[in-house]
Amino acid sequence: MTDAVSKLHPDLAAALIGLCVGFMSGLFGIGGGVLLVPAFLLILKLQQKLAHGSALVAGVLLAFSGATLYVIGGNTNFVAAASVFIGSFSGVLLGTWLLKKIEIRILMYVFMAMLVATAVRLFIGSGSSSGPAYESLTVWLVLGFIATGLVAGTFSGLLGIGGGIIMVPTFILLFGFSAVVAKGTSLCVIVPTGTTGTLRNRKYGNINLRVGLFAGLGGVPMALFGAWVASRMSEVLSQILFGVLIVIVAANMFRKTLQLRREAQELPVSMPLTD
Repeated sequence: MTDAVSKLHPDLAAALIGLCVGFMSGLFGIGGGVLLVPAFLLILKLQQKLAHGSALVAGVLLAFSGATLYVIGGNTNFVAAASVFIGSFSGVLLGTWLLKKIEIRILMYVFMAMLVATAVRLFIGSGSSSGPAYESLTVWLVLGFIATGLVAGTFSGLLGIGGGIIMVPTFILLFGFSAVVAKGTSLCVIVPTGTTGTLRNRKYGNINLRVGLFAGLGGVPMALFGAWVASRMSEVLSQILFGVLIVIVAANMFRKTLQLRREAQELPVSMPLTD
C-alpha cells in the first residue's frame, strides 16, 4: 500500500495521506501530526524538518475543519481553549529551549510512562465524565487551563508530540469534560498554535507548503466526517479508543527511543553523543 501511494504524483499522494489522516484528526481531536510526519517521511521522502513543518500546515487545516463542526454542535469550551493557548504558546518556546539542555531519551521514557498511565486511567474510568466538573469560572480554574497548555506546549516543543494527545485526556480526567467537548476544545487550541508554528517554520524554510496544503485540503472532508462520528459516539467507546491511540503513540515513541540508542551505540567512541 505504501509503495503504491509513493508511486503516485506527489500532490495526489499528499492528498490521499491527508484523506486517511483527516478522519483520525476529527475523531480524536488531534492535529494528526503523529500520523502525518511518518507518512511524509516514508511515502513522500521528505527530510525530517520538512516533514514536521508540512505536517503542521496540514494539521491546521484539518483542525480548523474538524473544530468547525464541534463548534456548530456546541461541543467547545472557548474559555478553556483561549487559556490553554496562552500556556501552550509559552510552552513551545520553553520546550524548544530545553531541547538543547536536557537528555531527550530519558525524558522520552518518562513521557511514555505518563502516556501509558493516562491510557490505563481512561480505560478504567471510561464513561465517568459527563461535562465540566465545575459550576463557575474561577481564577484557579483558568490558571489550571494555562498550566495544561504550558505542559502540552513544552512536550510538543521537546518531543514533537502533538498537543492533542495531552490536552484531550487532561480535559477529561482533570477537568471533567465529556470526551466530545474535550476533543472540540483541543482542536480549537491547535488551530492558533499550529498557525503560529507554521509561520515560524516558514520563516526558517522548514515547510513544503505544497505538500502541506494538498494533505490538509485532501483531508478536510474526512476531518468533518470524523468530528461528526465523534459527536455521536458513546462516552465509553470514545475514551477507550483514545486510550488505544495513546498506547500506539507510546509504542511508537519506544521504537524511536530504541532506534536512538542503537544509533548512539554505533557512533565511534571519539565522537560526542548528541540528540
